[in-house]
Amino acid sequence: MISLVVPCFNEAGRFDLDYWKALLQIDGIRWVFVDDGSTDETFKLLNRVGSPPQVAVLRRALNGGKSEAVRMGMLKELQETFALDLAGVGFVDADGAFEADDIASIVSRHLELARNGTVDATWSARVALAGRHIHRRAVRHYVGRLASTLLSAGGNESPYDTQSGFKVFANQPELGRVLETPFQTRWLFEWEMMIRWNEMFGQAMRIWEEPLSSWHEVSGSKAFTGREAMRIAKELLVIKELQSPRKQDVRKRRDHSGERV
Repeated sequence: MISLVVPCFNEAGRFDLDYWKALLQIDGIRWVFVDDGSTDETFKLLNRVGSPPQVAVLRRALNGGKSEAVRMGMLKELQETFALDLAGVGFVDADGAFEADDIASIVSRHLELARNGTVDATWSARVALAGRHIHRRAVRHYVGRLASTLLSAGGNESPYDTQSGFKVFANQPELGRVLETPFQTRWLFEWEMMIRWNEMFGQAMRIWEEPLSSWHEVSGSKAFTGREAMRIAKELLVIKELQSPRKQDVRKRRDHSGERV
């Protein structure tokens, strides 16, 4: 069983109930919808998707952002490992941009790779290869590429498409430790996961990127504004600070000694 967390905030205007009901036909997936403090009809819609145990709906009283909704949902599922016979957890964006065939294929690929012990996570990648149908706004594509380039500077390895909203992680103790504390970012939390993993276990998270066959931006997605650009810029600074060797050494000493630095 793979549990996929779907973070939702005020999705009522674009929530495609038929799309999510169709995804229930994919074998071996449990869908965990996290209503992140929505103020519209999102919670009511989520409760119409399906029934337990294949579908679970969690509700947060206040909006904490995508990263916290994902973290909370994944942690809760990891706590149910034995009851669910859980092989892995992950998350999928709520906008309906991913095709059912891609979701099924990537989950299957992850199970194969994780079973062989060759990966810690399998991430989807929106790569516009010949014969594939990847349609995204140019501004978001270039912002994502710029962020990846900046954060990869200085030898930090990076997957091609860190911001693709469909990722699966193997169920192992390391993942639970990485998710123990809230993230400092909302948009770049996957980078925080990679940094934490490296710090805690002395090696990079082993990630396999699987190109999508189809992906499209969904009508109603939030426009890229100056305010969002400022938020992303601030998060880039946070990640660069977390990548700083001095900061990493300080956190390691604190973790080993228990002292507050």
